[in-house]
Amino acid sequence: MSAGALVLTILLGNIAVFCASVLQTVSGFGFAMVAVPALALISLELVPGPSLVNSAILGIAMFLDERRLVARQETQWLIPAIALGSVAGALLIYLVPTDWSGIVIGSAILAAIAMTLVSRPLVLSPPILSAGGLIAGVMGTVSGIHGPPLAILYQHQPIAKIRATMALIFIVACLTSLAALAFVGAFDARLAIMGLSLSPGLIAGFLLARKIRAHLPLRVIRPIILTTATISALTLLWRSV
Repeated sequence: MSAGALVLTILLGNIAVFCASVLQTVSGFGFAMVAVPALALISLELVPGPSLVNSAILGIAMFLDERRLVARQETQWLIPAIALGSVAGALLIYLVPTDWSGIVIGSAILAAIAMTLVSRPLVLSPPILSAGGLIAGVMGTVSGIHGPPLAILYQHQPIAKIRATMALIFIVACLTSLAALAFVGAFDARLAIMGLSLSPGLIAGFLLARKIRAHLPLRVIRPIILTTATISALTLLWRSV
């Protein structure tokens, strides 16, 4: 990649991450559903590793902001399941040809959107939490998108609880996925630096969203997240086939 192309990639990547950061800081989810297809359209090198780096950073910022509201008993079931799913996802990454990555990511996003749209309120029992965590771990490691299975679990919970609990889960999920990707050779220091180069847009989006989130209810943000993700995923699939 030439110097000019690298600068353009970082600039466009920061814009994508900024928008995704605003949406997740307001709603508690949506960063990866918006950022991953957009970043994949810019450069497939930006997913899943660099995207996961930014998702982890945003999770840390959101957790520190609202950590008192975390549903800690529920995370005790989610976290081990996500770790197990991350291992399975890393094995899939190792087996899937690189040329198929755009198709895999685009398909995963559309499947996630469909899951979110048809879901009903769930009782957050240990088996349900474990199943959701396992699916999130696999999906997050393969595509960089942990959120949809978790959004299905929590979408009918209070918004403050969603933001705080998802933040902690995303930290653990992203770090676990990054470790699994590194183990199979799909994440290294160069990709970590690429991820960090997108963090200015991430932090700017977080700071802006903290000021406006009280005025943006979830019923407004959710359609924006799903519409943006659908358009990006379809575009990515069209370019990949």
